[in-house]
Amino acid sequence: MSVRSYNSGFITNNVPVKHFILNIIMNGHWEYNNVIDPSEWFGFIYRIIDLDTGKEYIGKKQFWSTTRKTIKGKVNKKKIIKESDWRKYTSSSIHINREIEERGKERFIFQIESLHKSKASLHYTEVEVQVLENVLRERLPNGERKYYNGMVANIKFLPPIPSIEEHNSKMKLYETKITKVVI
Repeated sequence: MSVRSYNSGFITNNVPVKHFILNIIMNGHWEYNNVIDPSEWFGFIYRIIDLDTGKEYIGKKQFWSTTRKTIKGKVNKKKIIKESDWRKYTSSSIHINREIEERGKERFIFQIESLHKSKASLHYTEVEVQVLENVLRERLPNGERKYYNGMVANIKFLPPIPSIEEHNSKMKLYETKITKVVI
């Protein structure tokens, strides 16, 4: 038996109900095509979709948090690693969290896009996806911004739409780099 309904709160891709329920128990509210073993991964890239507006958010979350505890009589602090709150986590975005609080978690889809073994891979991929999807500029058909994201890699401003001259200049730069690689 498969479940596929946004209205009932069950959102799967024709996954058997038994597997779907196990994922809910193990992965919290996050949709992923398998049960995740956090001990094998550093973190994940996620996408949150607002079912009412179509707006999205792309972010990252680590499976593990590290804190340092002062130990009396020791110079170095003790490093304490524990599993993060990833199963209950919604977003670092205050805008998304406010919307979730006002309208309820069931009005959003929480998808895990990819899993990553290292901090470097996690951070790089978040920026890569945000840039590829143009999260600071992309618009919905009604003219509103498509993404809740307010920055990419600490770029906290909305970049202007490039002029034709800027676009052509970038294309020449890319063509030069491609030619050097091919030759």
